[in-house]
Amino acid sequence: MKKILILTIAALIIMATVGWGTWSYFADSEFAPDNSVYMGTLDLSLNGGNADVAILTGLSNAAPNTSGAS
Repeated sequence: MKKILILTIAALIIMATVGWGTWSYFADSEFAPDNSVYMGTLDLSLNGGNADVAILTGLSNAAPNTSGAS
């Protein structure tokens, strides 16, 4: 009976440690002020052709779900 109690407590400690680590990993956040993303023109070869593909340039203060348009 004592062995089962010790193993149960050890298993609970391990589960709590894993749960705490997982929560910490996904709850971590970082802040970096003055972020800017700069891009240029991509020269991409598609289906044997060679054409310039224009992409967004000079994106500043971007956030998810924003298009960069005013």
